[in-house]
Amino acid sequence: FMLDRLSAYGAEALVHGAVWDEANDMAMKICEQTGGCLVHPFDQRDTWDGHATLVGECKAQFVTDLGQPDDFCPSAFVTCVGGGGLLMGILQGLETVGWQNRVAVVACETHGADSMAQALAAGELVTLPGISSIAKSLGATRVSETIFNKCVELGSERVRPWVCTDRQAVEACARFADHHRVLVEPACGA
Repeated sequence: FMLDRLSAYGAEALVHGAVWDEANDMAMKICEQTGGCLVHPFDQRDTWDGHATLVGECKAQFVTDLGQPDDFCPSAFVTCVGGGGLLMGILQGLETVGWQNRVAVVACETHGADSMAQALAAGELVTLPGISSIAKSLGATRVSETIFNKCVELGSERVRPWVCTDRQAVEACARFADHHRVLVEPACGA
């Protein structure tokens, strides 16, 4: 479906590799050969800055749409983690709005794509041998070193890893579809 849509716009789409890391290696090679520019999906400041705006939008909606006082903040943000870009953006956003010491972030992954949880448990970066989860779209065999270091710096009270099974992720996707009439991928079901 998506490849057909890209082709309809005149784009040439190349699908390469069994996991994101292999596709990224190919994209970097193509950029070197053609002089192109690679926009990294999770290990780049511009990506984090874009994701960080979500927190400010949430804060504004709490006040304007939900009538909460200006000093209101949620207890936690829950996010899926692949390479860690969205997580880093949320952490930056929490700092921007002044919530960094008041709001925890639950970093969710599925077994077999849990490179952040395994790295945090080991106290060092871990490279998975592959992605064995069905949640392959976000599966990075190794999270960003910058993001990992930020999570270690903040500690387990601020960033809490949570890992679920593929079955739990798919069941969550089904429940979300039943309640909201929106289908999300298993990585988001984690």
